[in-house]
Amino acid sequence: MSGAAPARRRPGIRAVMAFCLAAQALIGVAVVIEASGLLEPGRWTRRAMPGFDPAQPVVPDDQTRRFRPAELPAAPGTMRPGGPGGGPLPDSLQIETVARDGATLLSLTGTIDEGAAARLVRRLDAMEPPDAVLLHSPGGLVAEALEIGRELRRRGLGTRLVAGAVCFSACPYMLAGGTAREVSAEARVGVHQSYYDSSALLPLFVGVAAVQEREAEAMRYLQEMGVDPLLRIPALETPADGIYILTAEELEAYRLATGITG
Repeated sequence: MSGAAPARRRPGIRAVMAFCLAAQALIGVAVVIEASGLLEPGRWTRRAMPGFDPAQPVVPDDQTRRFRPAELPAAPGTMRPGGPGGGPLPDSLQIETVARDGATLLSLTGTIDEGAAARLVRRLDAMEPPDAVLLHSPGGLVAEALEIGRELRRRGLGTRLVAGAVCFSACPYMLAGGTAREVSAEARVGVHQSYYDSSALLPLFVGVAAVQEREAEAMRYLQEMGVDPLLRIPALETPADGIYILTAEELEAYRLATGITG
């Protein structure tokens, strides 16, 4: 006597939910790996970048250095109200007035953090216009740097890098805001791929679109400031853990500096 074929069991709700959660987890891991660049071609085979040495000159084809903000030098003494001092760069943008040789200068030192632009506006509103704005920063939030640059340009202020100063990552956007942009031959200006603080858990196509929009905004800003937007080419070619240091010739060719000083 032949029996009926056993009915095929359908997966229960718990099994379906478990499958969905596992799939979401795998997608999340894939997005994080993609966003971190772990699968980037050459990530594991490229030559280790040398560390940054402020005293070491850069020459064409040897301009990429390892980027670790903690390794950058403290602000030069000429940028400090009380003269020379040590210690790491501050985690937030410090705004100080410095008097040098009869001139009133405003120094911006440290990481460009949330609210830095608003603090700068309050300081500028409370003082006579400074003769120039000194910069020494490892970078920080791009949006804040763009806002600061536009505010400096609106007020007709010049920007300046003194000997020993660095201006990396988002800092060149502040530099670009100056009406005059003086860079010491003994200062260092560097660019790399921007990091935008969007969630790595966003769908990949949403994250890519957001980054493209922000890159377009950055290039439009450079054009508004009279700086060649092609400056973004060496930046986009340099990973976020490295820094591409511009030569004096490049600073002038891209119009990021209006003058190189001794």
